[in-house]
Amino acid sequence: MNGSKSFEEFQEIVKKVVALKSDDFFEIAKVTGLDPKSDFVGADLSGVDISHHDLSGANFSGTDLRDANLRGTNLSEANLRGIDLSGADLSGASLFHVNPLKIGGMDISDFRKSVTLPDLLKIVLEHEAFANDMEIQSKQSFRAIGANFVEADLKQARLPFAYFSNADMSKADLRGANLNQATLHGAKFDGAQVSEAIFLGSKGLSQSDIEDLKSRGAIFDLADINVPALVPS
Repeated sequence: MNGSKSFEEFQEIVKKVVALKSDDFFEIAKVTGLDPKSDFVGADLSGVDISHHDLSGANFSGTDLRDANLRGTNLSEANLRGIDLSGADLSGASLFHVNPLKIGGMDISDFRKSVTLPDLLKIVLEHEAFANDMEIQSKQSFRAIGANFVEADLKQARLPFAYFSNADMSKADLRGANLNQATLHGAKFDGAQVSEAIFLGSKGLSQSDIEDLKSRGAIFDLADINVPALVPS
């Protein structure tokens, strides 16, 4: 009986979608009773248009958004682990503080309120939880090969092991972003704000690119930072 009822409900949903005569992602989601922020984990949304919408805090982990239109979309604090944004247009989008790292249940951004950057780096790089999380990240990497991030907001975005080959980050705001171990072959950073952006172990940039980014405040080597010893309170 329950199975029959579920099938009947499914038929009704199909009828509503057909009657809608629209390819608008949000209209279809509304008709089908799906939440755009939580019901598309691991889904194939390649080529979809979800531009200029508020999807802050959404969970798109493992979602396929290749060639999607996310122009001007708010994805701040979203879970984008394992997402594929290759070829997508994220110009003007906000990815502020995506994939936040938690240590002992506390969001890493809470540390930034009272700890200097060098202290923060020391805490994060030495913490066992961070090491474990980094291993997970290497297996669930953020992919954005050839994606357009022109004028996008990626402040404090946490994207270690990400694939940004041939991505255009011109005029993007990457201040405080974590791009540890990122693959950056052919990536463009013309006019990007990179102060305190962390590129430790990143691959694919020429030495001249590295020197240019360092001159703008990017971090490639902890040896270049004056890390004071942490004094027990």
